[in-house]
This record gives sequence, C-alpha cells and structure tokens, in this order.
Amino acid sequence: MNELIPDWGAMTPAVWITALGALVILAIDAGFGSSNRGGRGARRRGLLLMLMSTAVLVAALSSIQASGPLADRGGPGAVGVMLVGLLAIPALWLASTDLMANRSETGLYGVLVLLALSGAFMALGSDQIGVTWVSLELMGLASVLLVGFDRRGSRTDEATLKAFLGEALSSALLLFGFALLFGATGRLDYEGIRKSLEIGAPLEIAGLTLVLGGGLLKCGLAPFHQWGPDIDEGSSVAVMAFRTVAIRTAAIVVLLRLVTEVFPAEMEILSLGFAILAVGGSSLGSLMAARQAHIKRMISWGGVAHGGNLLVAFAANDQEAYGAMFFYLFATGVATIGALCVLAALKEGNFQGETIDDLSGLASRRPMLAILLTLFLTSLAGLPLTAGFWGKWLLLRSIIDVGDAWPALAILISSVALLYTYFRWIAAFFMRESQVTVNSEASSSELAILVVCAVVTLWLGIMPDPVLASSGEGLLEFFRLPFVTPS
Repeated sequence: MNELIPDWGAMTPAVWITALGALVILAIDAGFGSSNRGGRGARRRGLLLMLMSTAVLVAALSSIQASGPLADRGGPGAVGVMLVGLLAIPALWLASTDLMANRSETGLYGVLVLLALSGAFMALGSDQIGVTWVSLELMGLASVLLVGFDRRGSRTDEATLKAFLGEALSSALLLFGFALLFGATGRLDYEGIRKSLEIGAPLEIAGLTLVLGGGLLKCGLAPFHQWGPDIDEGSSVAVMAFRTVAIRTAAIVVLLRLVTEVFPAEMEILSLGFAILAVGGSSLGSLMAARQAHIKRMISWGGVAHGGNLLVAFAANDQEAYGAMFFYLFATGVATIGALCVLAALKEGNFQGETIDDLSGLASRRPMLAILLTLFLTSLAGLPLTAGFWGKWLLLRSIIDVGDAWPALAILISSVALLYTYFRWIAAFFMRESQVTVNSEASSSELAILVVCAVVTLWLGIMPDPVLASSGEGLLEFFRLPFVTPS
C-alpha cells in the first residue's frame, strides 16, 4: 500500500502552498464581488491579487530552498520546481498590465497560473505513475483555460480547441501507456516498474512507446508539435510566455524523470532514437521559423528547434548533458520571456506589433526596445556573450563527449537557418522604414521584466557559472548535482 501514497519529499510544502494559495486567492477574489470590477479600486484590487499570487509562488520556492542540500531535496524534480517557479514569476507579471488595464479577472488568472504550477510541482516530485498522470492533467487543464482566458483575440477559440485536443490526446497516450506498464509489472512506483520490466516483452515495449509518445506530445516536441504555433499565435503574449516557458519546462523535466527512472537503462536504442528526434526537430523548427512573417509563430517554431536541441541531452544520457539541458532551458526561457515582453510593451489599443511589417523600423521609434529585442533574439540564436551561446555549447559538447558527433554537426548546420531567421527580423528593426506611427509606453512591470531578463542574459553570457549565494556552488554544478547519487 505504500506505493499508493504519494511522497513528494521536501517538495511537499511547495505543492500544498501553491494549491492552497490558489484556493485562498479564489475565495478572496470572489469576496470582492462582480460589482467592484468597474469601480475606482479595480486596479488596486488587481494589483493586490497579483501580489498575493506572487507571494504564494515565492513562499513555495522558499520552502524548497530551506530544505537542505540539493541532493537530498528530490533530485532533478527539485531543481525542476525551482526552475519552473523562477520562470513563472515574470511570465505571471507579464499579464498584469493588460489584465488591470482592461479590468479583467486578475484573481482568476492568478488562480489558474497557481493551479497549473501546483500540478507541475506535483508531477515533478511524483514517484509513481498514477500521481504523475493526475498532476499532468491538472497542469494541462489549467493551461488550456489560460489559452481561452482572453476572448478578444480573433483566433482564441481555435487555439483553445487545439490546446484542449492536444492535451486530451497526450493524456490518453500517457494513461494507456501507464496502464500497460501497470498490467505488465503490477507496480505503480517508478523504481518498482523499472526493476520489474522485462526487456523485449511486447506489453512493456508498447507501454513504454505510448509513454514516450505522450510525453513528447505533452512537451510539444517534434514530431508531435503540429498545433503548437497555432496555439501560440491565438494566445495572449503572457499566456504564450507561461505555456512555452514554464509549462513546457515542467513537462520536459517530467519526461526526463520518466526516461531516467522508469525506462530500463539497457535500452540503448533510446539514445539513437533521441538523437534522430533531436536532429529532426532542430532542422524542421529552424526551416519553418525562416518562413514566418508573424513573430509569435517565428518564436514558436524556434521553440520547436530548441526542443530538438534539448533532446541531445536525452541522447547523451549522462550527468553533464542533463546539467547542460537545465542551463539551456533557463537561458532560452529567459530570452523568450524577454522577447515576448517587448511585444507586450509595443501593444497599444488594437495594434499588436506582431508582424514583420509592424516591427519594421522599430529602432527609429523605440530604439531601446529594438536593442533589447535584438539581445534576446541573439541569445536564442546562440551567439557569443549571451546565455544562449553557453547553453548550446554545453549541450553540443555533451553529445560529442559521449562519442556521437553527428547529431552535434547536424544541429549546427540546421542552426544556420535559425540564425538567418533571427537576423532577418533584426535587420527589419534597424534597416527598414517604419510603417506605423504607434508610440506605446512600457508599464513599470514590463520594464522590470525587461531589465531582469536582459541582465540575466548578459550576465550568464559573460559568466556562465556564477556562484550561487544560496547554495555556495556554481550554477552549472547546481544543475548537475541532482544526477549524482548521494553517498
């Protein structure tokens, strides 16, 4: 019976704080009543609820930080919780200006974000497949509701439907795969399943295949990426940032735990399969991004390419590679949030500022935003002096170190197309004439997000392994440590 009781270890406080915090904020928001939504205090109420949501998230992360040495805090799941939580804070505040300006349901938005994160935290800390599936369902359902939160978009309904169908299909694949693994082994816990699996048995192979397919679909990784750009285009900028950065990071780390803790270590074909998926995803994402004239779709297709790069770590399957994967997730996540924050700062009325024509000549009317957007795009391209450069370097070096140079070479070649894509947009910022006259102003929260993302991108580009005051170890060591078995 012990295997039926979920044990999140030191992550238990984070799970409960986030879930209960969401319910408390929902109750407080309901207590204000709908009559106050258009009153003079609507903006202050929205700000208060946003601050409360942030405080809940900070408290959840602090509970993990106070739990002792990293190796004893749940391994990669604990680092995943810290990573997801840190990326979710700016993604949450990215929505604050728009929500309060339009007197939207700020409290409900924060509740959905916290519920999605509580599901993510539960999945990251879970050690049995039943809890993992339920947790991913909570995370997925809340994120789908966020896609449809802003009904003003012309493609919101389409994006919401596609997000729902994608989540439903991935959940079905995972549930069927978990059911087959339970039927084959009679166990629900990760360790028990791994020890009971028989290599080559048809039932086990079918179960593992379905779990892998469902996990890749949940992460939006190639070849299960088809609706991702459509969903991102139909979502608000803030929701896109939250889903493509925080939620995707959580799903990727959950997939990592399943592959390393449930799949048999003797399945060498997995490394070849992940290497092929890495090359395919990177190549396809880079080529499709080059064809886009809409910046949200371009960033989304670039995310497919970055997802392919991440699978290099799964192919290498060693401590250095997974540490590099965490760094890459953090670096690209910060740059993506920063780029989307620039788009949010350019929004004014019905003007969205999302096509290449809208952003042409940006340097002549908003030079600082043009410079910041250029910085974030160059980081996503992996150029030196940015965090993205070190993320890509560490990932490619990890696959070369294990003796497989061909995936690294193929990804470098495909990255040329992605480099062309980003510089095509940068050239439009500085070398084309402006076709619009809108001069929007960034809010204080947007300015804060832009400054933080720019500082982190440059800081990690110059010093990729700073010593963390909270743990006394370098950042790269912090990311690698969860994969060292405690003595």
